[in-house]
Amino acid sequence: MNLHPDLVFGDHLRRMRHEAGLTQRQLANLMREAGSPMYQSTIGKIEAGSRTVSIGEAVQFAAALGVQLSDIIDGQMGGLLSERLRVATLEYQASNLTRRRDEAQILLDDTLAKLQRARAEVSGQPGCIPGGADG
Repeated sequence: MNLHPDLVFGDHLRRMRHEAGLTQRQLANLMREAGSPMYQSTIGKIEAGSRTVSIGEAVQFAAALGVQLSDIIDGQMGGLLSERLRVATLEYQASNLTRRRDEAQILLDDTLAKLQRARAEVSGQPGCIPGGADG
């Protein structure tokens, strides 16, 4: 029995995504970062074989997972392929954590600047002790 190519591709993509330890949402985020508009629901439809994948999207899926397109098409899981998928997961996690750290640094810098301005305002008022509690 020959399965429809979209079903086969979707099944292979799902297995590789699982092997990489990525959720559908995480894979969709990777695809969006690569410039392909993709959502969790779209990944679900592709994995179910109910949505076709363009050649460009297929190439981007392979790049996002750190594998060759032929790896997804063949669906053969091996030691080296599993390691590539693991690398893709770690790269995703590192990128996500770096972004979160950068966002937190911006918030921290903004808060410290506001604190410095507030302290300067307080220190200019009579009867207030700079950096201390009011009496």
